[in-house]
Amino acid sequence: MLAGMPRRHAPSGSTPYAVRVDRAAIEQAIELSRWREVVEWLGALDDAGLDEAKRWYRGTLRAAAQHVSERTWSESPRLVQLALALALSETPDEASRNGTWGRRFVWTDPEGGMPRLGALLGARDPAWASAFAALATATVLRGESARAAAEITAVTLPVYADGDAPIPTGTFALGWTQLVSMAAVASPPQNGDGRWIPLRIPRAGAAAHAYGVPTTLAEVLRATPRLDDMLAAALATPDALAEFSTMRGAGWDVGAAVKELVASGELDRERVVDGTLAALTRADRPTAQRAMAAILRGAAFGGADVRARLALVSHLMPSVHGSVTAVLLAAVLDAEPDEATLVDVGAVILARPEKAQKNLLVAWLSRRAETPGAQTLLAMAAGADDTAFAAKARAALDAPAAGEARGDAPDPGLPWALPVEGYRSHAAEPWSPDAAGMDAARSDEAVGVRVTTNALLLDQAVRFGYRDLSRLRDVVRSVASDSGMWWSSNRVLPMLRRWAEGGSTTRTRTHTTPPPAHELFTDRLVEETLSRLGELSELVSTPSRADGTVTLDDLADRLRRAGRAGVGPYELVQALLRLEPGAPRDAARFEGFSAPMWSGQVRRGWFDRRPPAMDAATVVRDWILAGGIPPRFAVIGPDSVRLAAVDLPLPTPLLALDGLAELCAASTLVEGGAVRYAQRPLGQADDVARYLGVVPWWTDAAAAQLEVAEGLESAFTAKALTFLTNAAGDPGPGAHRLLARSMSHPRPDSRLLAVEATAGFAAQGRLSASVLEDAATTALAEGALSLTRFADACDNGFRVGLLAWLWPAAWAVAGEALRRDRPPSGTADLLRALTRAVPVVRQHGEVPTTPELDRLAASRSSSKTAAEARALRAALGEGAS
Repeated sequence: MLAGMPRRHAPSGSTPYAVRVDRAAIEQAIELSRWREVVEWLGALDDAGLDEAKRWYRGTLRAAAQHVSERTWSESPRLVQLALALALSETPDEASRNGTWGRRFVWTDPEGGMPRLGALLGARDPAWASAFAALATATVLRGESARAAAEITAVTLPVYADGDAPIPTGTFALGWTQLVSMAAVASPPQNGDGRWIPLRIPRAGAAAHAYGVPTTLAEVLRATPRLDDMLAAALATPDALAEFSTMRGAGWDVGAAVKELVASGELDRERVVDGTLAALTRADRPTAQRAMAAILRGAAFGGADVRARLALVSHLMPSVHGSVTAVLLAAVLDAEPDEATLVDVGAVILARPEKAQKNLLVAWLSRRAETPGAQTLLAMAAGADDTAFAAKARAALDAPAAGEARGDAPDPGLPWALPVEGYRSHAAEPWSPDAAGMDAARSDEAVGVRVTTNALLLDQAVRFGYRDLSRLRDVVRSVASDSGMWWSSNRVLPMLRRWAEGGSTTRTRTHTTPPPAHELFTDRLVEETLSRLGELSELVSTPSRADGTVTLDDLADRLRRAGRAGVGPYELVQALLRLEPGAPRDAARFEGFSAPMWSGQVRRGWFDRRPPAMDAATVVRDWILAGGIPPRFAVIGPDSVRLAAVDLPLPTPLLALDGLAELCAASTLVEGGAVRYAQRPLGQADDVARYLGVVPWWTDAAAAQLEVAEGLESAFTAKALTFLTNAAGDPGPGAHRLLARSMSHPRPDSRLLAVEATAGFAAQGRLSASVLEDAATTALAEGALSLTRFADACDNGFRVGLLAWLWPAAWAVAGEALRRDRPPSGTADLLRALTRAVPVVRQHGEVPTTPELDRLAASRSSSKTAAEARALRAALGEGAS
């Protein structure tokens, strides 16, 4: 029997279970989640009553308790479910499975239910309890269900609290760190009203410490059973210590708590150090490694520790998080390493990005500059890109002063400008109208969306249906109904599936709010087309090119072939929205023949109306003579981004088609610096593709909506840029604004994608240096441009041939930054990028300097920005005006 756990016994004078128990009362207690009544009943069962209760549990109580628990996230029904599983399951495996770990779990324990569960577990045979604990703690939890680890630990901790059973790693250890971090939230400094109380840390069935009074991390750790073993298990569990990084407030510093417990002898210092260093050999998340760094600081990790573990520490230095290198480097330097070790460790530190560690190393080396190892490392530091840091190293070496030529001289081979080849789009490649083609379409759609995806899928269905309608139906129905293809975000495939099964093909009828205008229009086009499968041989709106556009020749030929089948209203308008611009003389291509409109019915919202009687060829002629689809550029104001209303040259009946009015209406995207969330139709890259699939000429409008919808921090923004560079419309202020801001993206790969997109527009002859300059300076003024990231993107752009376009923007941004009383962070990085490019720029004309640059370069400031200003001024040369 587990020490401290009560033995199960029947109360004196009790009558047999079968006579006394009120089944209706127990069932009602379970239904109403009155867990105290259930626990008291379970604790009072004698052997005969227990056997009967187990049969009843397997029959109905288990399912009833699970059903009530899964209706809500509250604690009481979950406590009932766990109490029944612990007391009435026959085998440990059954009890663990009946716990349904991770599906629902206790977040808080405000009424002390967990110690009562511990008592029920303690009433079982010790071997049974141990086997159950081993099974429960072996549960692998992922995603949101990982928060259930705390519940598993709280339930099974009594098994490990006393005795010498090994503390499990994995779920159990993670649950313990969650319990500790919950205690931080429950402590009054963070939880003043005291309403949110976490799971308690039980010890022999009792609460480890009181809540509702100020609590510290040291107190919580001190109350933890077998603290050395528990911390060792947490260190051996990947990312378990990340929970410790969430704790805030006085008394919850990890390092201070470890220091206190080590000093009192409650933690074995050597074991803590060895366990932490072993944990650092894994690739844990930075948050977990920050907690480990705090543990090492609390354990006073120093030179003596390093001398005994020198190989391991040297091995860790290149791969650990910066917070850890700060602790390790200080300890290595304290150990007074030999020359070889010093050079190995120092070279790693100089190659890493952390500035504080580099400064610490150079300061330490400057006191030993006469040694060969220090000379080697200082010479390496003197060639760093960071000129202020390099100046410190050169001063230690007694090298030339900062401001003289540096080792990283600009590359005179930088290209000036990419060759401008003009915009071209290759022909669209439709899928074959057969089973093999549909399989290819399915594979392609599963991999990724294109601007032409919806249009080519609809075209394939039309041509397949015209050849063999029944075969098309069979092929579509042969695909499993749960296939991701048919029920994806694609606008064609789900409705095609419903058509094949004889169901409704009205996709939007269940929407409580309508979808974005371009998707509503596409849905209506698909509905119209599906109702005509078998009679249509082709669609006049199918794109001719991969950018989603239709050529004048293709549209004229298709209208001539339309015959008596006619052209649907949505199909005709879609063709016009994709039609390439034409001169007035091109209207003559649509004379001499007529193309009747389809005489069927078109669904509009909840109503069916007959389309207007008109000639499609006439509509196209009028469209061309009126100038075709009008351009739509973003209007960028001082504190607003908006899209003006657009008038389409269409007859009134066609303008009334679903989605068109909203698609062309004025839209304010940003107002007063605030995003208008109600008007953002575009989100991820797929949304941009679907929008451009309807209006491929509105590239700038798509760019403006994308930035507002996804924001500058999203990785999807940069990934969608490729759709813009491959779209037909000219980029305007919105697209240039998006490019400039994407070059300041937090992710390096996203910045590279932004540079790639900028190069794409430049090579097509569609990038304006002046508009890009305005966009970049505006972004700086709005606080949306990180100069360090922008400098990195510009440096990469210069190297790939964007110097002619990016230099004006980078120079203007640098000038605006230097005009401020205090240049923003990253100004030095931008000046350094400009310095590298000066020799190439000067080959194409003089580069004027600015008073602000001259003033800063002539100042006596020792800042990094001033040092870079001097280097840039020197690169400009005496001939600068």
